[in-house]
Amino acid sequence: GDDYADPQYKKHFRLLLQAITEKRRVEISFISGKNESVRKEYLPLQLEYSAKDDKFRLKAVCERHLHYVNVGRIKSCRLLEQTGEEACMLLEPERCAVTVLLTDERNALERAMLHFSHLEKITERLDEKHYRLQLMYNKSDETEMVIRILSFGPLLRVQEPAGFIELLRHRLRKQLALRAKE
Repeated sequence: GDDYADPQYKKHFRLLLQAITEKRRVEISFISGKNESVRKEYLPLQLEYSAKDDKFRLKAVCERHLHYVNVGRIKSCRLLEQTGEEACMLLEPERCAVTVLLTDERNALERAMLHFSHLEKITERLDEKHYRLQLMYNKSDETEMVIRILSFGPLLRVQEPAGFIELLRHRLRKQLALRAKE
């Protein structure tokens, strides 16, 4: 998780909150997931907490695209004078849906309802142990959705869309290749 006691982390967090409140742009330097140094201007929209990773991520607009930046990876952050209200109005997140079959063993239904509580969903009971769930999410959260669904193992089986099933397969192949290298 993030180092919440770090004074630099606290400073960045407060500055990002101020930028969100005042709808002001920020210039952020951070280390990407690929260990590359990045410096860009962003319009912060919100801070999101991931209970699974115990981290905060900044949801922000950069060049009309939605980006996520892990707050713990930020090296420097400064508030800019210009506002970015026009970018907020231009950005409409792409909505997606995934349909899964859930087998209610080991309290899976209750865990899924809690795990996906922040999402809009339709739940249909098929029989005593089986449910169909349709989960709606933003396209930008697709990787997170793949990881969350995989965390349920065989208790959640994706029915559709085919593109999402292919994302799951790709992720599993990637994990198998990493294990083979060990």
